[in-house]
Amino acid sequence: MPAMKKGPDAAKGGRATPKKGLREASKTEDGKGVSATARTVAILEALAQSGYTSLEPLAQKVGIAKPTLFRFLKTLKGLGYVIQHDDTRYSLSLKMFNVGSQALASMDLYETAKPIVKRLSDAIGETVHLAVMVDESVVYIMKMESKYTIRMYSTIGKQAPLYCTALGKAMLAWNPDREAIVSRIKFSRHTERSIVSAKALKRELDITRKRGYAIDAEEHEDNIHCIGAPVFDYTGQVTAAISVSWPVFRYDLSREPAWAEVIMAAAREISSLLGHAT
Repeated sequence: MPAMKKGPDAAKGGRATPKKGLREASKTEDGKGVSATARTVAILEALAQSGYTSLEPLAQKVGIAKPTLFRFLKTLKGLGYVIQHDDTRYSLSLKMFNVGSQALASMDLYETAKPIVKRLSDAIGETVHLAVMVDESVVYIMKMESKYTIRMYSTIGKQAPLYCTALGKAMLAWNPDREAIVSRIKFSRHTERSIVSAKALKRELDITRKRGYAIDAEEHEDNIHCIGAPVFDYTGQVTAAISVSWPVFRYDLSREPAWAEVIMAAAREISSLLGHAT
């Protein structure tokens, strides 16, 4: 075994002086480091939600003074995570998307579901989404486009409400904490058909469980109809949902039961591969 080299401090019998990186990392243990981390995350999340935005509205959104926010943005820009445009607005760079994509690629759910989502899209011909629940929102993690020119607009990473989407209702209906989650939801009307009360949502979730699948009948977007089904993990907990979206002029109500069965079968297949015993 090769002998270990002794540094100056070791030769003196004292403790080795921490390297610069270790000294900097240790700062996160105090309040200032944690605060800086929290503010950085808040800025990134606000940019993700807002898209292109200028300093003033971003400062109001994250509750940080403009001079301080400018310094954070300058650092994030230097690291390649933020872009400053010619009109002085800011946005996230593709580097941030790349980090998220790598995280998704490492998820068992993503890799397991991908071929099944593709088959479902091929079978029905419409847009298919896979989503997870984050707080009181749905977050799209996968999308397979419709074969038609007229299709639903959505993007990976986009958030949508739980209470007026088929994906959200599918995850919420089988969630053991649904009462607590529903109590935290702030309802707003997205279309004339949107559910806007906890009582109405609970009633809809009961129907969803009995039926086995969720429906979004133009509740989130006008002229879009969706069917969604829950995906469970090996512990039996709902971990995601899968849905198919149609423009209403292509939605045939008489075919809903058959379509729903195909979607539920896809959800069951993903669940089974994740270790759920059906």
